[in-house]
Amino acid sequence: MKHYFLFVVIIFSTSLVFSQNKETRLFPLNTYINNKNSRLSEDAISLLSNKINTITTNLGIGGENLANPRFLLYSKVVINKKNIIPGSVTGYTIYADVYFYVGDAFDKTIFSSYIIPIKGYGTSEEAAIFEALRSINPKDDKLKIFVSSGVEKINNYILAQCPLIIAKAKAKLTEQKYDEAIFNLYNIPEGIGVCYEDALSLIKNIYTQKINTESALEFKKAKLIWAGSQSENSISTIYEHLNKINPESTVFKEMDNFILDINKKIDNNITRDWLERQQEKKDNLEKEKYKMEIEKSQIEAARQVAIAYASGTYITNNYTANSYSASYNSGYYTTRIYDALIW
Repeated sequence: MKHYFLFVVIIFSTSLVFSQNKETRLFPLNTYINNKNSRLSEDAISLLSNKINTITTNLGIGGENLANPRFLLYSKVVINKKNIIPGSVTGYTIYADVYFYVGDAFDKTIFSSYIIPIKGYGTSEEAAIFEALRSINPKDDKLKIFVSSGVEKINNYILAQCPLIIAKAKAKLTEQKYDEAIFNLYNIPEGIGVCYEDALSLIKNIYTQKINTESALEFKKAKLIWAGSQSENSISTIYEHLNKINPESTVFKEMDNFILDINKKIDNNITRDWLERQQEKKDNLEKEKYKMEIEKSQIEAARQVAIAYASGTYITNNYTANSYSASYNSGYYTTRIYDALIW
């Protein structure tokens, strides 16, 4: 099974948008080819991908953007009929339909759809399918209208729902449902003006509360274990919890005194190594450039929380002693979301 998706930014000029004199919008549209049933060859997938790229390029695409995999241009090929033509060289004729959808992968909502019937001949089924896909005309005006119509509907929907989305996210925050709150805010794509900026600011606030709450819980567990058994046997379990504490959290600074307290009672290499690593992290955090990277990592980590939540998975950041990297990958969760679609 092959799944291909590439992230692109759709930039529509006012001439391509149906509403009159609307501000140009910018948000990511993910292109995904579902190959679960048709099982196209890699060459056929590559050809179809190039066709789709040409369609979006003709609409004024400007580069890649991984900011939000929610909205996508989804396509699949359904083979309806195969004819085998006997002769000195056996021939194959393929009749198929190529389905296109512009939709919302999180809510599983379709905003616009388009079907292109195709036909191809070749000396093998693969060659016949390849020839059939070659017949797709990326410059077809109907394709342009289909894509621009879907994106405009997304834009109008988000603009109308924006106040409700932000209100819902704030309600989830009061319930300490941080992942769901972040997910709701990532329903607002880039380019939706002030609404997006408000959502991004709130996302940072929620993510900060999330890591503070989760880190405080891990620190509390570590201290309870130490209080119950102040012996060398408990150290490995304590460090399992301490390693999950986010270095950006408020409790991160409190760990030094806790480790020093352990070190007074149990002097070993583990505690000394820990203190050295903590000092190295502190030195890095003092560097302005590194602080800027932390800001970027917060946004990226929050985005991954939203994607994972959309895939039906609850996650928590898991930080190792030597790394700030999260233990999950957004590409994995994005694939899970798209695999669940039955368009």
